[in-house]
Amino acid sequence: MKRFNNYDNLEVDIDKLFDDQLKVPSKKSKIYVFKLISRYISALLLKAGIYEIAIEIGLFKKWFTEFKSYWYGILEGRPLYLHDFYFLLGLYRSKFQTVETPDYATNEEFLDSWQNSNTLYLLFGAVRRFSRTPLISRRYEKYIRNHDCVLEYGCGLAPITTSLLNVGTKRGLDLTIADIRQINFHYAIYNLGSLVSFFEIKPNVIEDFPKKYNVIIMITVMEHLPNPLDTIRNLTDFLAEGGILIFDYHSDDDGADGQDTIESIDQKKEVLDFISLNYSMVDGEIDYENSMGMTVVKKIH
Repeated sequence: MKRFNNYDNLEVDIDKLFDDQLKVPSKKSKIYVFKLISRYISALLLKAGIYEIAIEIGLFKKWFTEFKSYWYGILEGRPLYLHDFYFLLGLYRSKFQTVETPDYATNEEFLDSWQNSNTLYLLFGAVRRFSRTPLISRRYEKYIRNHDCVLEYGCGLAPITTSLLNVGTKRGLDLTIADIRQINFHYAIYNLGSLVSFFEIKPNVIEDFPKKYNVIIMITVMEHLPNPLDTIRNLTDFLAEGGILIFDYHSDDDGADGQDTIESIDQKKEVLDFISLNYSMVDGEIDYENSMGMTVVKKIH
């Protein structure tokens, strides 16, 4: 794996990372009562406006300890203190500003926009963001039943799955995460270990999933897909009868910027038409003209 100074100019060969170092650590499930305690303490601190302050001053550092373990042990980065994390966050963010997915990209171009050396900010940015949202799963839990099979598709850092495992109230969930080969997905596999199943998504390739799911969650995903219509059709095939699909759609009709794809704009009407024909609305509404927030639909066909 080619690297430079392993600190502010670290380069990661994503394919090699997945091929050679995809070791899934053994993890133990959190005891249910401890999940509830964590949930209510977090809720109280968030409501009081204390939680983020505790993160910022280093009082709560579990998120940083987990990041350091990955940075040292997997990426072979140089030692970090908490202030180094924030320094590198800003530095890698400045590099990331040049990253974009070309219109009608080839598979190689699409993957490069998620794997090149300037995308390391994706990891820093997501780790910081989701360290401050421990209860992110709460808004999804009312659509999930005990013992459901749940897929977080295009998961990135898998924040919803992580939250379900740490503070969720649902018991006996069979959790799966899936994404393309990118740094955040690798981190999620490393961090969640044996507590979840996972599979790889390949651009413009439609493959069978390992099983059918009761709930499929795809948040901030649709606008990044090179094949949204084929993807939603395939997801529907692997959603159980009466299953729940939770999604949003932030594609901007004025043009695809950054890592948004032009295909997400071109195919938006067809995607939403397909959803309208095959699902009943549970929460939210179909909007052809504007970006859609969290939308919940139930499979009817």
